[in-house]
Amino acid sequence: AAQPAQAPKAEQPQPERRRTSILEGQPVNVRIEITITDQKTDHAPIQKTVALVLADRTRGMVRSEVDQSDVGSMPLRVDARASVVDPDQVFAEIAIDYSLPGGAAAGQTSQSGTLSAYTKQTRVQEQLNTLLQSGKPIVVSESADPITDRKVKVEVKATILR
Repeated sequence: AAQPAQAPKAEQPQPERRRTSILEGQPVNVRIEITITDQKTDHAPIQKTVALVLADRTRGMVRSEVDQSDVGSMPLRVDARASVVDPDQVFAEIAIDYSLPGGAAAGQTSQSGTLSAYTKQTRVQEQLNTLLQSGKPIVVSESADPITDRKVKVEVKATILR
């Protein structure tokens, strides 16, 4: 007895496989460089640079803190996440918490060697999401001290490392 011909079975769509590895992104690293420039009129600017190298779509943080008896705790904290969007662009999520003692000039001491105290400290806290061209720095924020003429500028550069 002949069996009727069976129609070929249609392939069942496979469920999308979800990546569970920490390296869910592309197999590249991204160097995030954050430069904070703190300037007060008639004084040379003070620059602080923090750099992190992160795998695509991962997070990192840098913590630095000084506890000074006359002004208290002064942090420099950076949190970052880098996501490669195309071969030349990075989406960066950045959070910054930065303090510097106040006084007559940013971080300057008086002739007696103590910090001038009319402004105890300036603190800048920022949370930014920005699209960056690989290897090109961009100023992502400029802020002003609400009491003095101090200005704080934040520049970010993301470089895709191949």
